[in-house]
Amino acid sequence: MRYRRELDIRRFAQAAGEQSNLVQLITGMQEIKLNNCETEKRWQWERIQIKLFRISIKGLALGQYQQVRSVFFNQTTNIFISFQAAYAVITGSMTLGMMTALTYIVGQLSAPIEQFIGFSRSFQDAKISLERLGEIHNKRDEEQDLSLKRTTLPPDRAIHLEQLSFSYDGADRNYVLQDITLDILEKKVTAIVGASGSGKTTLIKLMLGFYLPNKGCIRIGDTLLQDINHHVWRGSTGSVMQDGFIFFRYYSEECSGRSRRD
Repeated sequence: MRYRRELDIRRFAQAAGEQSNLVQLITGMQEIKLNNCETEKRWQWERIQIKLFRISIKGLALGQYQQVRSVFFNQTTNIFISFQAAYAVITGSMTLGMMTALTYIVGQLSAPIEQFIGFSRSFQDAKISLERLGEIHNKRDEEQDLSLKRTTLPPDRAIHLEQLSFSYDGADRNYVLQDITLDILEKKVTAIVGASGSGKTTLIKLMLGFYLPNKGCIRIGDTLLQDINHHVWRGSTGSVMQDGFIFFRYYSEECSGRSRRD
C-alpha cells in the first residue's frame, strides 16, 4: 500500500509537470522560435515522457507482482489441500467421494478469493485517490476565521522568515523553498535575486499570505502573518507579479450615453 501510494504521488506530480510543460510550449511558442531553442525544449519534453514511462513501468511491475503473489497463494493452497485429501484417502481416513466433494468445495472458493483480492486492490486505489482529493478539500478557507484575526498592523513591520519550507502540493516533498531564514527590515531596500524558477515569486506570494508554509513561519514584527487579517495586510502592500493579468474595463451603452450627456 505504501509503495503504491508513493508511485501514485510520483505519477501525479510528473503528469502535472507534463501538463505545465505542454502549456508552456504552446503559449511560449513565439519565444521558443525567437531564441531558437526548439531542440532544447523537445529534449525537455522527451525527458518528462521518459520519467512518466519509467513510473508507469514500475506501477505495471507492482501490479504484476501482486497478481503473481495472489495466484501463487491461491494455487499453493489448492495443492496443499488436495495433497492432504489424497493422503487421507490413501491412509483410509477419508473416502474417495469425500475427497471429490472437498475438491469441489475448494474449487468453488477460488473464485471468491480472487474477487476479494481484486477488490482489495480497487480499495487501495480508491483510498489513495481519496487521500489526494483530501489534500485539496481539507484545506481551511482563509475567510473562515477572519473575524478572529487582527485588523491593525503591529508597530514593527519588519518581515521575518524563520526556517521556512514550502511545496505546492501541500506535502512534505518536492520543496520549492526549503529552510529559508530571511529578515526584511522596515524602510530598507531589500533585493531578492536568483535564477528563473528559483522561487522568488513563490516567496512573494508567501509573504502576501496566498499560501501557508509547510514548515517554519512568517512574522510581521512579533506577530504571525497568519494571525493578521489578510485584507488589512494586502491593503497595506503593493506588488506587481510577472504574470499579472490586465482586466478589460467594460462600459455599458447606458453609462457611456450618460457620460456624453454630462
